Amino acid sequence: MNNPELCTGVILPIHIFLAGICDVSMETIRGISIAKGITYPAPIIAFFEIVIWLLAREVVMRDLSN
Repeated sequence: MNNPELCTGVILPIHIFLAGICDVSMETIRGISIAKGITYPAPIIAFFEIVIWLLAREVVMRDLSN
């Protein structure tokens, strides 16, 4: 996969989309667990949710010229 056009045109948006799906799914699971009174996994889920969000935004900010 040495084709840079394929990477930036197809694969990069798919990765960003999948990161968004994971981020929103984790947020939903965290909200449901808090609503049910199960609060101990919430900080752990929030940590990974933030890491995914930061990594996805870093990819977008790195490729602003495109």
